[in-house]
Amino acid sequence: MKIFIIIIVILAVGIGAFVVLNRLRAKVKPATDRDKAVEACLGLRNQILTMDPTQAGIQDFVGTNQVWGVVMETGFPEATVTLVALADGAASLYFSSGGGIIGGGGHETVRKASVQMSQLADKFVSSCSPATEFPFPKQGETVFYILTKKGKVTAKAKENELGEKKHQLSPLFYAGQDVITQLRLVTEKIK
Repeated sequence: MKIFIIIIVILAVGIGAFVVLNRLRAKVKPATDRDKAVEACLGLRNQILTMDPTQAGIQDFVGTNQVWGVVMETGFPEATVTLVALADGAASLYFSSGGGIIGGGGHETVRKASVQMSQLADKFVSSCSPATEFPFPKQGETVFYILTKKGKVTAKAKENELGEKKHQLSPLFYAGQDVITQLRLVTEKIK
């Protein structure tokens, strides 16, 4: 009977140690593929928002305000969606939860929509505020960062107001939706 009790105690201690070690291991788990994807997307977002166009060799500027691109971000419950549309036609879409589409400017329809969005953004620069910080939008909010040769400017609005054409930035929002649509259509053709 004593041997039976000793075996039960040893098993209980072993199981307890196993549980404790697994909990400790979970706290210091290695980065998953999803963690790496999130980190990559956040890095690309930060890069475009802090980039100096001159140092980056950007040569495509449009309009009187010398716009070289637009970043449009919308906050959703699951993630923030970041659209990057540049004056040279490059376009990308990132998700704060990881993943996205890069290299869209390699397709004529995407390139055209991206250039059009950048050209349209020039009309809104004067109604924006200078941007030195780049917080994510709140849920239900869309933030625009217009990238110009002289710096970045920003404006924000509720997504539903933009979508219902009740805000002055609605045309820029719809230009962004066109870029997203073109990216989606190109991606679907590739699959």
